[in-house]
Order: sequence, then C-alpha cells, then structure tokens
Amino acid sequence: MEDVSHLCLYERRIAPGAEWSAAGAGWTVVLAVRGFFYWIAPGAARELNAGDVLVIGPGASGVLRASVIGEPMLQYFSFRPEHLGGLMSLTERVSLQSFAEAAYTRFLPASNPIALEFNDLVTHAVKHQGFLLRCRILHLIGMIFSETTPLPSKPAMVAINTAELRFEQLIEGIPDSDLMMMSSEKLAYRCGCSARHFRRLFRKRFNTSIRSKQTELRLEKARQMLADTEEKVVAVAIESGYRHLGLFNASFKKRFGMTPTEWRRVAAANVSAEGTVMIGAASR
Repeated sequence: MEDVSHLCLYERRIAPGAEWSAAGAGWTVVLAVRGFFYWIAPGAARELNAGDVLVIGPGASGVLRASVIGEPMLQYFSFRPEHLGGLMSLTERVSLQSFAEAAYTRFLPASNPIALEFNDLVTHAVKHQGFLLRCRILHLIGMIFSETTPLPSKPAMVAINTAELRFEQLIEGIPDSDLMMMSSEKLAYRCGCSARHFRRLFRKRFNTSIRSKQTELRLEKARQMLADTEEKVVAVAIESGYRHLGLFNASFKKRFGMTPTEWRRVAAANVSAEGTVMIGAASR
C-alpha cells in the first residue's frame, strides 16, 4: 500500500476485479463504502460487503480484490502506535505490538457499533475536518482496541502495598511521553522504591532496560516531529529529550540508518499514489 499520513482519512476507488495491497508499516482500518470485496490472505478468504470494516495489523499480509460488479470504493485510515505519544501507556503500546506481531486481522459487520461509528465518521468527514476529524479517528481506534486488547494483569491486592504493585500501577497509568522524559530516580521515587530496584522491576516486566526503552520512545517521537513539523533539527532534538545535537544525530542514524535531515527529506518525498484521495483535509 502507498505511504499515507497518520490519522488521515482516504478514499480509494478500485477498478472492478483489480486488487489492492493493504499491507503497510502501521495499522490500517478499511471501510467498504460501495460494492463488495474479497480479503485474500494466506490460507484464508473473506467477503467484505458494503458497510463492513476490516482491521489489518502491520504483520498481516493479503490483498483486497474488488468485485466485478458496480464501482467498488473503500475508505480507510492508517495509524501507528508509536505516533500516539502521550495518549498511550507503555503497557498499552506493548499489547498492541503483540497483536501486530501475530498478523492480526479483524472483520466487523456493518451492524457492529464500531462499523456504524466508522460509517458515521465517513458521512460527516467533510464537516468534521482537521483536528476534530483526527479526534474522531482516535475515538474509533479506542473502540476497536478496547474490545480486543487484554487488560494488563494486576497483582492480587494484599494488605501491604508492595513495590511490585506500585510499579504496575505507575507503568499502566503514566503516558509514554512522561515516561521517556523522567529519570530512573524520579520514577523510582514515585514508585516508592530505590532506583536500582525500579530498574530491576522494569527489566523483568519488559525484558529491556528503562534506558533502552526511553531511547526508543525519544527517537520515535523525533522521527514523527521531523516528518510532521518544520522545526529545526536542533529543536527536535531538545523536544525529544536530547541536550546534545551530536548525540542525537548519532543515535538517530544508528536506529534508522540515516541522519535526521535525510529522514526528513525522505518523508517529504512520500506522496499518495494515484487513485487515492485524502478526505476532509485531515492533514498532518
């Protein structure tokens, strides 16, 4: 699938009998607006009728084949959890990642409340432009994953409020944007334990160090800012938690294989493919 902007609504007309690859770097949520389609994936095939919704995870592979009857049309949006900084906790992000790695797909019939919400969103897309449209897309994402993402298991309540329990409560409640900017010492203070014990609990829970996870979150935020804003690279570095531009450039290149300036140039060159129309001016 062509590269598309995050949290933007697109319209796609597909020639009768033609196929459209729905594989992408992020999650894709598709609404069959007119006609019907066949979702064809390894070992599986499913019909998608008008009003039905298909949720496609980053790890899923398949194509949508348009029927030969009528003028098939769909609308869709793409989102990437790493671009939702400040809206998700780390445990929620990890849960979505586990679904992504499992080649997740989900079909929702037109009568499903989520499908009805998507249809209503499409109907009023032109009226609800820009920020409001993105908020409605976020609401739809919340509806989709509130039903499928398992709640993190909580330690049994005991008479003594243990450090392990406080750690789980902190990690499940703190936005990832706050987590990536706070020192181990400050996080440990909020958890009511030593920094060393906090780091031990974090590694046990996420199988990586708090420092490595913070670096990952900071670089993902920087990559998004480079693509979505015109801020100078030094400003992006500071906003992402880096005090030294040289360290930021080196870390970014090590993670993504190109410098921040090179990444911005590549992101700016990406354009929507022919036959795809952005709806409602929900630009980045």
